[in-house]
Amino acid sequence: MSDKPDLDRIRSQFQVQDDEAIHYHPRLAGKVDIPFSPLIEVTRTEGKLLDEMTWSRGLQGLFELKETQDLAFQESKRHVPDQAVPDGIPKHRAKEWQLNDGHRDAFRHTYWNALLAKEFGNEWAQAFATAHEGMPGNPANREAMDLYNNQVGRGIAAAHPGASKEQLAQLVGDAMKDGKLILMDHQGKLAWSDQVQVGQHGLSPKDAIQPHLQTPGIVPAAPRTSGLFGAAGPTNNDLTPEQPGHPRHALHQQCKAGVAALGNQLGRETDEKSACMSASLTNLAAANGLERVDHVLLSDQGKHANQAQNVFIVQGELSDPAHLRAQMPTAQAIATPVETSFRELALLEQRTLATQGQQAIAQQQDEQVKAAQRV
Repeated sequence: MSDKPDLDRIRSQFQVQDDEAIHYHPRLAGKVDIPFSPLIEVTRTEGKLLDEMTWSRGLQGLFELKETQDLAFQESKRHVPDQAVPDGIPKHRAKEWQLNDGHRDAFRHTYWNALLAKEFGNEWAQAFATAHEGMPGNPANREAMDLYNNQVGRGIAAAHPGASKEQLAQLVGDAMKDGKLILMDHQGKLAWSDQVQVGQHGLSPKDAIQPHLQTPGIVPAAPRTSGLFGAAGPTNNDLTPEQPGHPRHALHQQCKAGVAALGNQLGRETDEKSACMSASLTNLAAANGLERVDHVLLSDQGKHANQAQNVFIVQGELSDPAHLRAQMPTAQAIATPVETSFRELALLEQRTLATQGQQAIAQQQDEQVKAAQRV
């Protein structure tokens, strides 16, 4: 008698309630749409969980999520390369067959959830992966297969807390060989991974059944500790421009030196207002595309401004007509708290990174896995 769980019971119990499909904009801090980022189709609960995650992880969290998905695709294809499509599979469903319902699909979901649990914590990983399966119209067999394999992957991560990405992949591969994962047999029925020859699986029937699991609640992602993607320990998100290692540290030092030189000219000592101005000018330089600050100047008396009404930053020689400059009111520069300027700078950096990485963000959902299903 087999000691494995009953597959019919798994089919009935590993079904989650349908959720609403939405078009989602990745958001900064879970609140502000990232400029130029395309819409992606997710369930409403997936969107809320992404908002919750970016509130604590920022834009970097989206890229870490994308890395878990990319790595799951890469490793699953490496462990289970493309197979010859069986005669019984219609040509128009050949790509769907390669991506879904077989050993590669089982490996991918299991490994992805192991990575998710390591990177974002088991609670958030379970909620997110379960919410992902709540897309309306998800076939019952495919949904049960994915949800069960997801659970196995999170269990592997929990049982091996110190495992590397490579070790997790090996553990998932071992589980697949040992028949601990679920996939489809040639008729599209649930079977254990050691009961079906690689390349001989079928496609899931499209029928759905009553859900057993409720739509998951919204839970926070765990603090970044795993280091799976080089993110453990202090990162740029943890640093301020005052600290070496921050990408704007050199720019801040130049602004600080310019403000100090300006203070010497005016016979003023460095104080809290100097720190505020240095931070404000760093933010101003970054917002206007200046790569360095060579001069910090105050406005002269003129028709449109009083003396010292505005503060200027300049990149290049003052005598060079091609020099770059930016300005802001002096009163604003010295009144804006350092923390406020650095917070605005961080948001600016995130928007810039989002623009540069919009293609990566667009692919953050596992669209390839379900693409054929939605056609």
